[in-house]
Amino acid sequence: LGRPAAVRLAVLVDRGHRELPVRADFVVTDSFHGTVFSILYNKPFVTVANAGRGRARFDSLLGLLGLGDRLVSSDLDDVDAVISRPIGWAAVNKVIGDERNRGRDYLRDVLASDAVPATQATS
Repeated sequence: LGRPAAVRLAVLVDRGHRELPVRADFVVTDSFHGTVFSILYNKPFVTVANAGRGRARFDSLLGLLGLGDRLVSSDLDDVDAVISRPIGWAAVNKVIGDERNRGRDYLRDVLASDAVPATQATS
């Protein structure tokens, strides 16, 4: 593939819901929301690990989607390697669709039953 001649890089400033990378060719972020929106808009990205912002949620999300290699340390040693690796968006989008369906099924089942979900039964 190689690198494109020009890249529009989105700089995502943490402003809540407004950090949308819609027009970006590539996104570099340390924001969880920036990562999520990059995935939802199928934008190639690198997420810089930031333990102060909750690294576990990045590990969980990216691991679930098979994108764990997109999380790099703050010294940015691996960015060149990550940038050159394409993302298999079809596989990522399939996992997202499967998880949406699983969540929808769970909600439908819980709302249709009189039982209290097990996670709330002990509260």
